[in-house]
Amino acid sequence: MTRHARRLRPWHCTGWLLAIACGSDPAGDADSSSTGVSSTTAATTTTAGTTIGSSTADDDAGSSDAETSDGPTTDGDSSTGDPVVPPTCGPLEGIPGEPGPHVAMIEALGADEWLALGPPAADPTFGTARGRSWGGRALVPAPALRGAFFTGEGVHAYVKPDGYGMDDVWFYDIQGHAWIPIYPGTNTADFTQRVIDGELSIDENGQLQDGEGHPVPVHVLIHAWDFLTYDPVSERFAFVAGDGMGRYYMPGLEIIEEGLAMLEQQREGIAIPPMSPWFWSVADCTWERYPIAAAPPDVGGFAAFVYASASDEYVYAGSQGVAMFDRTSNAWTAVADTGPRPPGYDHGVAYDPVRHRLYMGPGSGGPSNQMFVYDIATATWTNPASAGPVPGGLGTNGVSIFYDAANDIVTAFAYHEGAHGMHYTYDPETDTWTSKEMPDGVANAVGYPSHNAFYDEVLNAYFVYVASDSADNGTMFAYRHATP
Repeated sequence: MTRHARRLRPWHCTGWLLAIACGSDPAGDADSSSTGVSSTTAATTTTAGTTIGSSTADDDAGSSDAETSDGPTTDGDSSTGDPVVPPTCGPLEGIPGEPGPHVAMIEALGADEWLALGPPAADPTFGTARGRSWGGRALVPAPALRGAFFTGEGVHAYVKPDGYGMDDVWFYDIQGHAWIPIYPGTNTADFTQRVIDGELSIDENGQLQDGEGHPVPVHVLIHAWDFLTYDPVSERFAFVAGDGMGRYYMPGLEIIEEGLAMLEQQREGIAIPPMSPWFWSVADCTWERYPIAAAPPDVGGFAAFVYASASDEYVYAGSQGVAMFDRTSNAWTAVADTGPRPPGYDHGVAYDPVRHRLYMGPGSGGPSNQMFVYDIATATWTNPASAGPVPGGLGTNGVSIFYDAANDIVTAFAYHEGAHGMHYTYDPETDTWTSKEMPDGVANAVGYPSHNAFYDEVLNAYFVYVASDSADNGTMFAYRHATP
């Protein structure tokens, strides 16, 4: 995919938030605050550029005085210290770009303040990234790139008005507050013709490939669940998924039927080997997937796939066990884990690189109000008897959970609890949860909302994208828990 001319703009100056930052205050208010309208009580509504404070901040919130970060850098990834060269190919050419004025507003956030950023700028060709259900972790941060990858289908088998399926992959550009399409999705209109022309075919491993021999991720995920992660060392967006040749909830099946049948015929008689996770390489902007010796062990349904920076490997954990994927040997290894595993499926997960731990919920079908902790170094599960109000669950269709590096806490936004959603924090040192209501106008910013979120360690800020499932009505919020 070639880079669009719009991407040459350093930032998107629109809406009330950026109108203030660009030197025009539509409210005509000479407020000295650089973050627009602020409040010391929980607000009931939000508008773009509004900073929403709270008088019910946790005891561990720290000082409310805003401290700015040193700003984004491109000479190293903060989690590894390895040098990072900004991509110069394809859709991410020139990323990270210069920060727009909204970045200063995020830097200026005080403790327990929300900032309504408004809708990210649309791509001129492919529009905006639509909302997606079961996507509490569907936004995957890539700190050195100053943004997050975003994928996972929403409404089953949905085809967007432009004829592309919802198996698309996006990048949210923090600096420009804009959506960048990595893969626009399956073009149902020309799918069959591309098969006829040989631009889509089946390779010797039974995998769908394009005319250059690269794998093509057609309908490989239905929802994001806990399957997505980012590896800053190899600079690859990664996820576990299948081949994508199944018809179950295939977007536009009736439109691509002829081409799909031709591919199925090409695939007949091929012994399909176990395949690696899917990777999208930042270095050369191509998809990667390759045959491996053995499939991953069964670790349970809809398990959590996480890059663990402390050991530089991928962890795959669920109700039936744990496995590791080593990208050097390209092999899965079953782990002899001990302790009480989290029951159910779709657990929700946060990785703590300081303690080298996973924090996971019990999942759907399991008991509520519990958390399970997996110590990667010792391969040990625990189910701590935590003090305080524990979230009802951490599943991805209603909760986003993160490790907050600046404050050394775990945060969970439970969007469907309480009147407006509940904000939980967990202190790993004291095994204690605290909670408070989220402000009105965030979790319920649109009708029939889906919620996708990530934590950015550079800005010490959370980003929450709220959009109706598979709709293009999304809006973005930024939040800071505290400034240490």
